[in-house]
Amino acid sequence: MAAVRAALALGLAVAAGGVVRWILRFPGRSTPGLPRGSPGPLSPRAELFLAALSEAVVGRPWSEVDPLELFRHRAASIPGYRRIYEEMARKLDRQARRRGARVFASLAPEDRRGLLREVKIFPQRPRWRGLRDLPHRQRFRFDRFVIREILHLYVHTEAWLHLGYPARPGLPRGLGAYTHPLPAPTGPFR
Repeated sequence: MAAVRAALALGLAVAAGGVVRWILRFPGRSTPGLPRGSPGPLSPRAELFLAALSEAVVGRPWSEVDPLELFRHRAASIPGYRRIYEEMARKLDRQARRRGARVFASLAPEDRRGLLREVKIFPQRPRWRGLRDLPHRQRFRFDRFVIREILHLYVHTEAWLHLGYPARPGLPRGLGAYTHPLPAPTGPFR
């Protein structure tokens, strides 16, 4: 019995050593977490950028939910988010200046989406490729902490309205909504 335990312990140690060696061999391959930074209010430039970015990622204006509330809350209360938002605003504003615009938010909606495709943050392929001209860790951070959160917020709020539902799930509609017939459905699923 002791020999079996010793063999299992040795096998576990070898497996753990292999995992540690693989991680050390490819240090940039792990998904990065939030960078160090203090929480605080967003700059007006970052707010303008995030509003334009959320509209460009979704492809239509937001009607019921303000995504800036989420961004302001995270920047003010979670260390690292404000730094990510400010860095992303700086990087994409620089790309917009190369196109002749003053800032990313001043581009037309089609041009914003084109710029996101050009810098590979919103590619035409279904798989995310990230920003090719940025370091590996920044690409993952932008995708994980900004783009995916915009999409997550959209899927759980606005997408229900765009599909023709009268309200998003979990939103109380009052007694009248349950006792009166629903209006005729609108949108692509009539």
